[in-house]
Amino acid sequence: MPKLQTSLSLWQSNQPGICQQSGVRRSNWTALLITTWLSTGLWSGACSDGPWSQPAVEATVESNACWVEATAHQLATIDGQPPPPIGTCTTFAHHDDSYAESQHHKLLIRNTAVPCAGHVKPLCLRWIVEDANDQIEVVPPWDLKKDEENCPIEAGWLAAVPANGPGATFNIGYSPSHSLDIAPLRLTVITNDLRQPPRTFCFGFAPDCRLEPGLVTFAKSAGGTTQSTCLTVYNIGVGGITVADAAIDPADGPFSIVMPPKYGEYLPGVSTERNSNFIPAAHVCVKYHSVGAAKPESALLSVFFDMPPGKCLAKLAVSLPEPGTLAIDCGNPSGVSMFSFPKPVPTTAVCTLCNQGPSAVHVQDVQIDGDGAADTASNLSVYKVAMLHNMEAPQAQTTLASQDCINLQVTFAPEAKVLGPPATVRFGYSSLDVAGQQTIPIVPGPCATPQLSLAPSLQVVRVPFGGTWKSTFAVANQSCSNLTILDVCATQPSNSYSQSCQDSSAHFSLSAGLAPTTLPPYGLLTFDVSYDAPTFKSGIFEDELLVTYCPGTFAAGACSTEPVVEAAALVAEIALLGQPAPPKAAIGVTTTQSDIVAGKPVELAVSITSFGGYPASSPVSYGWTVTKRPAGSATWILGAAQVTDAPTQTVVPDKSGEYEVAGQIYLGMDQGGAQSPQVKVAFTVM
Repeated sequence: MPKLQTSLSLWQSNQPGICQQSGVRRSNWTALLITTWLSTGLWSGACSDGPWSQPAVEATVESNACWVEATAHQLATIDGQPPPPIGTCTTFAHHDDSYAESQHHKLLIRNTAVPCAGHVKPLCLRWIVEDANDQIEVVPPWDLKKDEENCPIEAGWLAAVPANGPGATFNIGYSPSHSLDIAPLRLTVITNDLRQPPRTFCFGFAPDCRLEPGLVTFAKSAGGTTQSTCLTVYNIGVGGITVADAAIDPADGPFSIVMPPKYGEYLPGVSTERNSNFIPAAHVCVKYHSVGAAKPESALLSVFFDMPPGKCLAKLAVSLPEPGTLAIDCGNPSGVSMFSFPKPVPTTAVCTLCNQGPSAVHVQDVQIDGDGAADTASNLSVYKVAMLHNMEAPQAQTTLASQDCINLQVTFAPEAKVLGPPATVRFGYSSLDVAGQQTIPIVPGPCATPQLSLAPSLQVVRVPFGGTWKSTFAVANQSCSNLTILDVCATQPSNSYSQSCQDSSAHFSLSAGLAPTTLPPYGLLTFDVSYDAPTFKSGIFEDELLVTYCPGTFAAGACSTEPVVEAAALVAEIALLGQPAPPKAAIGVTTTQSDIVAGKPVELAVSITSFGGYPASSPVSYGWTVTKRPAGSATWILGAAQVTDAPTQTVVPDKSGEYEVAGQIYLGMDQGGAQSPQVKVAFTVM
């Protein structure tokens, strides 16, 4: 049976047509309303003028009498369910990880008015967002309509919701971030439904805790020292939590809890009152006790509480000090580090070493080495090197604190006014567990002979009709003088002995115009050469890459000497159906990062990841090209070593900074084989 409920209300109205009986209408009436609610959703009553009926929310009206102008009715749901009681928030699960997936709630406002005598009013709507924070956002409905007649803008209405339509959907989204702006957001919805006052909907976070800071870093120090700090435990949700315990994992490390949070301490939820900035919090303190060995150490601090997910975390870590970094300044405008003796007269040249890192650097074993096997101690005796600190007596070794400097001084005393031989100043250095050697060249005579080197010297391309290929070439200035590149082109081979760019290649092209270009001393220039295979013509196409440069002084648009041309072979072949695909390669650095320091060899390795369609027994060789080095670095792979039979290569970085090497494999080249696309690897020298 339907459930019966009765209530007594006294209504008074001056609106005509509310009650009517036998066609009689009165403009003023007083109604004693006895309302009977049935589980069927119908209600009926009586007034002084006779029986009458009115629809309730989502109810069916079964009466011959009704309001002439039907009133708009508001019905709100959140995610398809009735909203929580007033003062209770709809919650999100909080995340500190900004990469966590966003969460959403949907607030739907519908107009459930039932038409009466062919009339129904729209639900006039406006809303106010209060206490907005930087994690929760309200996106209002975008497809609402205006109704100036029933919901005028002058009255403050923002939209009109038709009866029994899809309604107005507010999307409330939470984008996780590591923010302490966690106050609940409030969305107040105001309508023209006279039965319902403005309703405020609250959106906040489920009960949860957060430790601040989320990462505590202690500085590594000598054994026996202790450092302490305290962390704050916040309740960032709208419901209360009770702190239970705290622990560190692993428990046998250098970290320990010196002041745990109070057991059973209750942290109430974030206030749902407006304009409240209070965030409930507790505290926990930890210490780090150094145990000597200089190695990274870390642990997790957990604070447990009685609500899911049950704990919050902070990371405890020990940071190793950064090693010192040597910067070399020899006073050359080009920035190149070198001792220059342009004339055969007694001269002194100075290079300054400065420690730009936080930790001390030890410098020792300063000596002069010859650049070639023919050099002996006797012909190097024209040079003397000394390490001087603030013009004091020479030192055999020294320790440079952070931002401290020392001078390396080379004295040249020529014999019979003859230039000395090329040589190198070499010294060792160490900082923390990083050690290496550094070199500074001694350059006799003026820097007037630019030297250019081009790599790779050969590219053999095999692609199908309409295919493409791209290779990186590098041009290095291996001298202490400016070098001017006059022209770079891909060209067809000339029938004469001269090489020129008059006949451009029909298949190979450069990524950009590169001439004229001036490379500073030890400068490096890279560019791409592309091959676009024809779509209709097969065969083998043999072209050349030409780099023309000035080996002397370039001024007023002219070179003081005859230009020099460096060439690389460009060979392309159309891969027909049924022919094997090119091989593929991978490249990596086999030297551990801690051993990558200036002056020490770095080993690279190329491996074959695919033979394509070629036999695994095909002869293999390996190509190497330096495609990036720091300014002033002379690190380069010389011509003979650019192609090796072994899958490994060694380069010696001479300066701190970023380096990059391109490698590729040549498979069965003496049997009509092919080469792989280039693969590159980068490494950093500290």
